[in-house]
Amino acid sequence: MIKLICIDLDGTLFNDSTKITNYTKEVIARARKLGIKIIITSGRPLTGVDSVIDYLELDDSDYVITYNGGLIQTVGGEPIQQFALTYQDVLEIDLFNRIHGTNVEFQTPIDAYTTWHHVNWHVSFENFMTHLPLNIVEEGDLPPNLTYIKAMANDGPNVLDQIELKIPETFYKKLNVIRSSPNNIEFLNKNATKGNGMRALSKKLGIDLRETMAIGDETNDLSMIETAGLGVAMGNAIPAIKKIAQVETDDNNHDGVAKAIEKFALNTF
Repeated sequence: MIKLICIDLDGTLFNDSTKITNYTKEVIARARKLGIKIIITSGRPLTGVDSVIDYLELDDSDYVITYNGGLIQTVGGEPIQQFALTYQDVLEIDLFNRIHGTNVEFQTPIDAYTTWHHVNWHVSFENFMTHLPLNIVEEGDLPPNLTYIKAMANDGPNVLDQIELKIPETFYKKLNVIRSSPNNIEFLNKNATKGNGMRALSKKLGIDLRETMAIGDETNDLSMIETAGLGVAMGNAIPAIKKIAQVETDDNNHDGVAKAIEKFALNTF
């Protein structure tokens, strides 16, 4: 019996128009009425998932995994678990991206910072989508006393494909470096993963991991697909997700999330 479902947003719960269909909303509501915990699990900050929380009518008893597992919170914002970057990490990531000419921003729980004065449209779109205010500071002036949960390099896919090849092995040893979309590379605390977030919430709620399900489509979903009792790949998922998932559902433009919940959690499809 499935008691907890972690659901990614972009490319999963959202269709290509960044919408959640009424059908998917209704299926999630049915699952919640049966006591199944629905956990929005995203690389976005809480400000970027507030509209989803409201639309799905989640309440104070619900939780979200944000920043790809860097921060677990109640939907009201109370922190449950947090994994942040060190200030030394921040300086090294900033230097690396400046050397290679890539816009990078550093996100705290409430805002973001960059040392780039010419912000490209990929960065602007990210902050528009997540409702995260962006502060521009001088090189070397990133405030040292803040909690930086995530660094994100934003650019075109071709540019980031080349940058990714240049990331030093030392970064991979001490950080969680992932692509959550073709237009970004994320740098997080090594422990900040969606899978670890799922483990923490399962433990807090007294739910065995065998009674959990995870639905996703991208690289940043790999850890939770591996962790869940039932890993579900979206029809539009990358090959790496489909390879490790136990089952596959329809794509994000054809209510893949709703169909997976009905079939594997509600047993009505």
